[in-house]
Amino acid sequence: MKSIYRILALILALSLIVGIALVAISCDGGDGADGDGTNTPGEGDGGNGGNDGGNDGGDGENGGNDGGTDGGNDNVIPEPETVDHTLTLVDNNGDPVVGVSVSIVISGEEPEAYYTTDEDGKVTVAVEKTMKRIIAVFEDGLVGYQLPAEKDCKFGLDETTLTIELVKLKAYTVRVLDASGAPVAGATVQLCYGENCLAETTTDENGEYTAYLNFDGTPKAIVKAISSEYIYFEEGETVLEVTIPAAE
Repeated sequence: MKSIYRILALILALSLIVGIALVAISCDGGDGADGDGTNTPGEGDGGNGGNDGGNDGGDGENGGNDGGTDGGNDNVIPEPETVDHTLTLVDNNGDPVVGVSVSIVISGEEPEAYYTTDEDGKVTVAVEKTMKRIIAVFEDGLVGYQLPAEKDCKFGLDETTLTIELVKLKAYTVRVLDASGAPVAGATVQLCYGENCLAETTTDENGEYTAYLNFDGTPKAIVKAISSEYIYFEEGETVLEVTIPAAE
């Protein structure tokens, strides 16, 4: 009997050993499948699914970049807000001054363009909204009018209209002719008024030189081709005609 019990115990022990071994082989077989580089159809699909997920993630990232780019392009800088400013020019008789080239700008800035006053002596310019002073700037001075003082060219704070009264000047002309009555171009003349004298200049192709003066007296002129003596305008006249005598 003892021998039978020993045999049964040995069989039971062997059965236990074989069972443990089978369990171990089963676990190692799973690791081996991962490590042998051979994928079953199910495992391959799973791996591809992971890759697809990664690719999808990449696409999502690119989509984010595209969105960022599109968003950046939408950040357009808005145009600055502008306010219309109107300048009116009148003479000392209250009449509109037409055809004057002028601009309206922010103080300290150079005009980008000049505009011509209309039949009402007006010009309107859109100026960028600012807290700085707005001023009127004349392009080439004023022909026939006295240039206003700088303080008179400033718009009032928060004001969009400005009227400037220009002093109208008198035009005095020296006309130089030769003995035949033909105009003499290039004759040297100098116009004086009161105690003041303008710089020497020359007559144009019509033999004339015109100066605009804020002067109500009687001006005088020197025509170098005749003498260095003053020749006076007739009282109340604005044109002085001088004839150069024929050479003997």
